[in-house]
Amino acid sequence: MLEKAGYTAIYGELVFSDTNEDKPPMTEETNSKTKSFLMGCGIAAIMPLVLILIFAIILIVNNRPPSIVIPSHSVPKVNGYDDFKMAALMSTGYTSVNGPDTWTMPQLERFAKANAPMLAIVRRGLSKECMCPVLRDSNTMFPEFVGMREVARALRSEAYYYRKLGDHGKAADSLLDGVEFGVTVPRGGVLITHLVAIACEAIAERDLPEFIQKLNKQQLKHVAQRLEAIEKKRWPYSKVILEEGRFSAASLIAMVTDPKERNKVMSPRNWIEPSPFEAFGWSGTTPTTSDRLKFIGPNVRFALKNKTKLTRQLLYYYEASAAELSKPYTGTSKIKIPQDPFLEIMLPELGRMRYSSCRVETKMALLQVDVAARRYYADKGRYPDKLTQLVPKYLKSAPVDPFGNGKPIKYLPPKGARSFVVYSLGGNLKDDGGAPGKWIGSPPSGDLVLGIGD
Repeated sequence: MLEKAGYTAIYGELVFSDTNEDKPPMTEETNSKTKSFLMGCGIAAIMPLVLILIFAIILIVNNRPPSIVIPSHSVPKVNGYDDFKMAALMSTGYTSVNGPDTWTMPQLERFAKANAPMLAIVRRGLSKECMCPVLRDSNTMFPEFVGMREVARALRSEAYYYRKLGDHGKAADSLLDGVEFGVTVPRGGVLITHLVAIACEAIAERDLPEFIQKLNKQQLKHVAQRLEAIEKKRWPYSKVILEEGRFSAASLIAMVTDPKERNKVMSPRNWIEPSPFEAFGWSGTTPTTSDRLKFIGPNVRFALKNKTKLTRQLLYYYEASAAELSKPYTGTSKIKIPQDPFLEIMLPELGRMRYSSCRVETKMALLQVDVAARRYYADKGRYPDKLTQLVPKYLKSAPVDPFGNGKPIKYLPPKGARSFVVYSLGGNLKDDGGAPGKWIGSPPSGDLVLGIGD
């Protein structure tokens, strides 16, 4: 009876005994499954920590400052750029809403007198070696750039003042000073400096074709010499792009070298804030909750990007582009922006920007041929029949057409009532027989003819 109840008598004592045959005894297989379950629970608990650790390591490794040395150019101790900057910050701007061609003589005289000290500093700078300061900080501001355009306008206004006085030689020299200023300013500079300089050169060149028509034989020779000397100072667009690439790479390196900036990139709390690398085109307004959610993807991807690799890709693009841009203009670039979402945002298509650079170079080449043809007329009483007649007495060599794939500027002799025509193929790279097209705008059409459409 006791045994049936689960008790067994051992040596006269009662001991509880489990005699339930339905409960299987603990086997080795059951024990193994229990251990596996517990181990799985442990791994599941540890795995998030492991993933976080791996993510943190990737962040740290990929945001290490790249050990890449960025070359720098030398800057002269006595630097003309310092004078240009000083003059730009002094510039007073226009005294009238209209251009100087509409001003009265008293207005021109007041303007010339007020701006004389500033223009003296500009001319002092033109007599010195010039090189832009080395730019390696993306936070650098350029307060002088607006003033530089005013300097070019002031030189143009001074030219009108001298023309009003009847001194056409000085008037042409004022415009040539403006051209030289525009050509000299971007030496050693980055792309923004170059674009400002293009604007300055274009302002001064605008009236030269008209002013040159008033010059005598000696004055034309002087202008020819100045144009040749100015062109020798021109900083190639390819070098501008090379320096732009070095600046961009240095800015990227500086960002991840600065602990504060690097932490911004790596810190999850900043991934809901706008950054310069937003892939969806952030407008700059106050972000909404929806906007902040959009920031996360691009910011995380940028944080995980290897900055050394990114810097090398950036430098390669600019170096390859600079090599291509040192060759004749073709209208399209074969250098593709690396397929990287951040580089696609950061990097401009540099070939398109070259068109603006070629325009001012073209104007200079056309001016040189124009002056040479007028000097030929002053000596012989007639214009040349072809361009080669101007070489070597009036031109050392025929100026190359920036849009002509290495070929010289085009020249058409006078025909009937038409005067001679000097032209470039222009942005469409086709010879339209001197039919004028657009100097500015796109798509390019027709030829670029001196004095027409600019």
